[in-house]
Amino acid sequence: MKAFFAALQFLTVLPVPRRFQGDGADLERCAPFFPLVGLLVGALAAAGLNLRRRTDPAAGGGPLTGRTFVLTGTLEHFTRDAASEAILKLGGKVSASVSAKTSYVVAGAEAGSKLDKARKLGVPVLDEAAFLALLES
Repeated sequence: MKAFFAALQFLTVLPVPRRFQGDGADLERCAPFFPLVGLLVGALAAAGLNLRRRTDPAAGGGPLTGRTFVLTGTLEHFTRDAASEAILKLGGKVSASVSAKTSYVVAGAEAGSKLDKARKLGVPVLDEAAFLALLES
């Protein structure tokens, strides 16, 4: 969305106000500054597109709230992005490195140093089947 606002700057005489952060609600507030954007926003809203800010699942208390996951190795049924998204949707966090504060390490095939560090720190390690079960519970 930030790229969209940057592109708008080149298409208009008025600079994009700095207070706009790039979510749907900001786009809606920005519309009066750009008449064509206002028309586009109106058409998108009329077509049913929700332009409101998405709520943070962690703020609502999803089942994984307060848990931090580290993904390592190759998962058979998930890309890393898909696994991360599944965790985030349920309120969890994803970290790139293992620490004593890590709740779980999800280890796929060819897991390396992150798995070793998790074992050394006593962090619970989930294989993909256990990860799937956790997501479904």
